[in-house]
Amino acid sequence: MRHPEKETTPQSLVSLLACVVGLFLYLGVGGCTEPEGLITPTHLTSVPNVQDLQAATGVSRTGKRYVLLIWRYDTLNTNIRSWDVERLENDSATVKLEFFDLVRKPTWGFPWYADSSARLQSFEEDSIEFYYRIIPTGLNNNFVGEPSKIVHVLVRR
Repeated sequence: MRHPEKETTPQSLVSLLACVVGLFLYLGVGGCTEPEGLITPTHLTSVPNVQDLQAATGVSRTGKRYVLLIWRYDTLNTNIRSWDVERLENDSATVKLEFFDLVRKPTWGFPWYADSSARLQSFEEDSIEFYYRIIPTGLNNNFVGEPSKIVHVLVRR
């Protein structure tokens, strides 16, 4: 049983098709605007970058092995609270460094960090590799700055 009010006529199909074509033409030709440029991330420039990250290995007077990390930063930019030290051991394939320690801003001079963890004191292999990275944290707004380059350190037995 057909309902006469539900029947489609050729005129209604033509008008529906015209609406769909008109909608596609509007969206395809005039509905899109030019893409906007990306916003410059301000948190990367408000916190001073880590410069010249260097590492050295050594042995203390008491016989403990250590890795000494030193770096510089722009001392005219006072928006620095601390630096996160990230470390990865023996895995250059993933390069997934994890938080290791925190270094506060020194009252004078440049920051440094000495890693003398238990892993450095006793290992069975003839050498172990460590990868370090430093990430600055701002004082005024807690922004995280741009991470330093990764430093590869080989500690021999």
